Amino acid sequence: AQRPVWSPDGRRIAVSREPASGGTAFVWVMNADGSNQTEVFEGRDPSWSPDGSRIAFIRWDGSGLQIWTASPSGANVQQLTEGDPDHMYPTWSPDGRQLAFEYDHALVAVMDGGGGRRQVVANQQSWNLSWSPDGRRLAIAPSGGGIRLVNVDGSGSTQITKVGTQPAWQPVGW
Repeated sequence: AQRPVWSPDGRRIAVSREPASGGTAFVWVMNADGSNQTEVFEGRDPSWSPDGSRIAFIRWDGSGLQIWTASPSGANVQQLTEGDPDHMYPTWSPDGRQLAFEYDHALVAVMDGGGGRRQVVANQQSWNLSWSPDGRRLAIAPSGGGIRLVNVDGSGSTQITKVGTQPAWQPVGW
């Protein structure tokens, strides 16, 4: 299992499961205590929408890894990206209107939560992405480059650490 993520209400967890020998990965959803484990759809790297109604994930479509969404039950599966380059690490904005992701192992981009136009915000790959609580900035982790902050419009890139790969913002009010 990899990349477990909590549902916004803290009652469920979504996680990717891949066979140890390789092969197709699936997203599973379970209760927070580990009960009611259910395989819900093919894919990996789940990300819950802030309202808990959708999970973004990646899946191979024959040409590359693409971003998809589905309800936590596995219904309403929708492909948001297409084309040859891989799309990785979909991450919902705090208001649920946008998704940030890595594109083609070389760029960080943002698109509407229902798909559509991509806007490149960083000309470098990122091992993980994290939105600021106000939705104005992203923390990114370029390969071997520490952690950087960048405005969602692509301006203001600032190095904040020289090492690190898993940026995360502290929730507001903690």
